[in-house]
Amino acid sequence: MKKIGLLLIIITITWSIAGGCDSATDSKATTVSNPPTLLEPVNNATGVSRYPVFKWSGEADKLEISTNPNFNPPERSANVSGTQYQLPDPPLAPNTEYFWRAGKTSGSTVIWANSWRFRTGAN
Repeated sequence: MKKIGLLLIIITITWSIAGGCDSATDSKATTVSNPPTLLEPVNNATGVSRYPVFKWSGEADKLEISTNPNFNPPERSANVSGTQYQLPDPPLAPNTEYFWRAGKTSGSTVIWANSWRFRTGAN
């Protein structure tokens, strides 16, 4: 019986060290795995302001806007915080289709929401 108890102690200590925890009751930090949820401008919106306010729920620290659905290259990019971002000067081009996405950095990777598209208005 003593051998089983000692074996369990060794396994617990080994697991704690290998898992990066200080004790068997501590938890290891996890990485962000969920992208933000896009809210506005809504997907396929038309007549959007040339100075749109981008809104999302969840955590985001990156925003990209592009006329190319692959974002290669993005026309505009910004480091963001909170749940919205007001586009500054210069305005977007009139009557133009854009794609946008928000993302959250996890380590060296950005976890992007699926992109949405919108079309700016004439003014």
